Amino acid sequence: MTDLNKIYTISGKPGLHKNVAVSKTGLIVESLIDGKRFNVFAHEKMSALGEISIFKVGGDILLIEVLKKIKEKYESKPVANA
Repeated sequence: MTDLNKIYTISGKPGLHKNVAVSKTGLIVESLIDGKRFNVFAHEKMSALGEISIFKVGGDILLIEVLKKIKEKYESKPVANA
């Protein structure tokens, strides 16, 4: 499974981005949509998917745990055509 600590959501930017390098002023990321690379400065709001939690009754759960449960439930079932 992909390391979700290297996949980011960036405020004001569409889609998800993967970390490809560290620069003097922040990170260089690559869009998972179109492959374009750009610098994300340290003052910009960004969140690693591996750190995102979903709040539920009885406590919160990490996004990776939710994705694992979805995979377990639907792994052997065919994907619907969009």
